[in-house]
Amino acid sequence: MKKAIKRIICGLILMIYMFSLTGCWDKRELNELAIVLGVGIENSDDGKINVIAQIPKNTGTQGGNSGSGGDTMGEYSNIVYQGDDIFDTIRKMTTVSSRQLYNAHNQLVVFEKELAEKGIYDYLDYFVRDNEFRYTMWLVVSDGKTSEILDAATQ
Repeated sequence: MKKAIKRIICGLILMIYMFSLTGCWDKRELNELAIVLGVGIENSDDGKINVIAQIPKNTGTQGGNSGSGGDTMGEYSNIVYQGDDIFDTIRKMTTVSSRQLYNAHNQLVVFEKELAEKGIYDYLDYFVRDNEFRYTMWLVVSDGKTSEILDAATQ
């Protein structure tokens, strides 16, 4: 009889621990994130760097075969921020956006040609060390301004 009571008490204690230790302690809600699709890095006129982040707009639903809803493909906004180094600039870009930048879905990094000629080691070092960026993104060097590349129409 005592063994059965001990097992029941141990089972209840384990269930209490099991239910109290679950949860999302570091949750990030989707409506609080700005998903970055592309990043552009270029020199500014005063010797600093401009970082451009391309973010899709969420102004509707993407319609499928049902014919209902609007198609938002191709609608995006570019956030531009100027700073001294890449780390500081990307972290402070959140002050410009109403939502926190989420870089895990970044597909493209565009470097300006003049910036690439000076060396991009520090920029690549940042992208490798930041745990939010993935190694599957494309690295591109542009002849013109990266803001023009990220503003190009895709149709």
